[in-house]
Amino acid sequence: MTHRSDGRRKQKVDATVSNAYKATGDFETWNAWAQLTLGQMLFDDLYIQRHCFDYLESGERAVFDSILTERRPGAEAPFVADAGRMFEATSDALNDYAAGEVSADTAAGAIRAELRDAEWLPKHVYNWGSEDARHVDFSDPALVEAFITWGKTESPDHLREQLFDFQLPKSA
Repeated sequence: MTHRSDGRRKQKVDATVSNAYKATGDFETWNAWAQLTLGQMLFDDLYIQRHCFDYLESGERAVFDSILTERRPGAEAPFVADAGRMFEATSDALNDYAAGEVSADTAAGAIRAELRDAEWLPKHVYNWGSEDARHVDFSDPALVEAFITWGKTESPDHLREQLFDFQLPKSA
């Protein structure tokens, strides 16, 4: 039996792959698309890490139950609606570019504007939407600390209350 959400998931995966191919036609569209992908991966990873932190705090395996029942881990995360709106706007820009209705610069500009305007992305750890942004190293403890601090103190309420609500493990 196929669930209706399976169809939506497949459509999202298909759109993601299709958008990646569309974006490769120009460096600026690719750079903008890559930034969108980076933001999504950052929050997907944090969503899973949050469960790991909860486990380290409680020792209860049950903290993983919710992600085990999701269609894919993160499908019910508090940032999904924000990321979904951005994904739709980005898809529209890339579809217009692929159809020849707008230039690569216009499409990349639209994607970068979405990234710059997104309140759910931490602007102090990466210059989201900048043409010059190329790399971020989240293996840098200071950067991770700044990200976590932003999440616990300055992120939008729904992220602070439902994503950054974990306790960090105590140092050994």
